[in-house]
Amino acid sequence: MSSTNKTENYNLNQWVSTDFVMMSDFNADNAAIDEALSDKANICSGTYTGTGTAGSANPVSLNFSFNPAIIAITGPGGKTGEAHEVCAVFIRNHTAGGYTTVKDGQAQCIELACSWNGTGFSFYSTDSSALEQLNAQGESYGYAALGV
Repeated sequence: MSSTNKTENYNLNQWVSTDFVMMSDFNADNAAIDEALSDKANICSGTYTGTGTAGSANPVSLNFSFNPAIIAITGPGGKTGEAHEVCAVFIRNHTAGGYTTVKDGQAQCIELACSWNGTGFSFYSTDSSALEQLNAQGESYGYAALGV
């Protein structure tokens, strides 16, 4: 016999003193917990150092231990001569991401081409500018990825 009471969210056993505790109840609870935890989101963060290269032949590539659904990258970006901190956003199954920057006092959208390959991700600037591609020589960039 299972427990008299069950938890609200996962229907796990909660015994009272008169219940007969059985190993099968523990096994069922463990299976339910394992399944519930397997559906949770993964998140990771890290950094990379810019190489100074740009364009489709020199993409920035990142690899994860899960399939990312959204990736944010921060660091120096913008148009040549007007670098400042930016945050680019990429969403899975889109072929481009980007960020907004300012050039000569005007807001500009920077679009970065991207590709998704399972746990891998790469992006590049179609303008062939390392700064615009978030890959300026020696600069540090941070990223965060969220997925399952």
